[in-house]
Amino acid sequence: MRWTWVLVAVALAGCGEKKAARVTPTPTATPAEATATSTPTPTGPWQVRETSRAPLRCPASSSRAGWPSRVVALGGNRYAKLWGRRPRLAAVDARGHLLRRQELGARRITGVRALACGRGGRIAAAWTEYRGHGRDALRLSLSAGRARTIDTARAPYYDPAIQDVALAFAPDGSLLIAYSVDHAVRGVVVSRAGAVGPPFELGPASQISLLAAEIAGNGRAVVAWSTLDGGEERNEHRRIYAVTGRDGRFGPAQLVHRAPHLSFQASSYGPIRLAVAANGRALLLWGTDSRAEFPESWVLRTAEAPPDGPFGASRQVVSSGTPGDVAIRGDGRRLLVWTNSAGLRASVGRRREVVVDGRTGDPRASFRAGKPHVEWRGGAASR
Repeated sequence: MRWTWVLVAVALAGCGEKKAARVTPTPTATPAEATATSTPTPTGPWQVRETSRAPLRCPASSSRAGWPSRVVALGGNRYAKLWGRRPRLAAVDARGHLLRRQELGARRITGVRALACGRGGRIAAAWTEYRGHGRDALRLSLSAGRARTIDTARAPYYDPAIQDVALAFAPDGSLLIAYSVDHAVRGVVVSRAGAVGPPFELGPASQISLLAAEIAGNGRAVVAWSTLDGGEERNEHRRIYAVTGRDGRFGPAQLVHRAPHLSFQASSYGPIRLAVAANGRALLLWGTDSRAEFPESWVLRTAEAPPDGPFGASRQVVSSGTPGDVAIRGDGRRLLVWTNSAGLRASVGRRREVVVDGRTGDPRASFRAGKPHVEWRGGAASR
């Protein structure tokens, strides 16, 4: 059956005289984060209610927002989000209804998009544009109608040259841009005044990498990524790296975990989630490969870093699931959220609990008034 499928795929790929349009995968989308298809059923110690998702209060990194179209609260009853595959900045109401749109300077349909907001309602938007011949350009806009090219990269094969982008504002108003290219994760620092520094390497990578970036209230920056060989013949196991620093200076990358199994059928795009407390304590959750020949979910693992040190040894959370989100407090209390075939699940400390049964889309974790809180498209739950 496998050979039949391959032959049909090759035959279809060869049909027609025109070259197929280049398609860039959207790395943030996962099967369990798709739109809701069933009504969630409350169960367990969590208090569940139906509600529209609250806007994300600034400052917020693009990793915290999750989706580039997530509504962010800029302050003063102002709300914004990215609009469209050729991104524009949309002024919206608190429920995301469009009020007006502003051009950011995007020239064409884009690949990866990211939106972050800082103190005082500052906005940063970044996206990738395909420039032909395997090249991608990373573009940045800090004000309406004005965009600049931050870097360009070339892919040796058919994968996107820039696979993922993350934005995070520092307390001093500077902006960190982290992005993944072939065999490296790079960074750029933009000053509060808008001066763009040169690209620098944050750490090693394979061919396909997804990443997350956060900056704590005390200025500690954390960038983490999941990376895997994207070729037809995989020779390297999936690896998880992290790097920390402040004021635009970073130490050497830390190898947090190397998957014990090498799966030839698993997705190249391994999801990873990161949270950083105000004092710099950090928490990671990621999906890694299982022994299954045709895996339909991930083995979930987590690791934690103290406020001023590297990540410790990782541990397994569950043997089957899809990463949702993480949250951590300065005192070390942590919340991990994931989905499986039955519904939304959480771990408070090391206790695994049922939040709600049924399909939930794009869960986000936080602590509100000291209590664990989870939101998803159409609902919320507190414990």
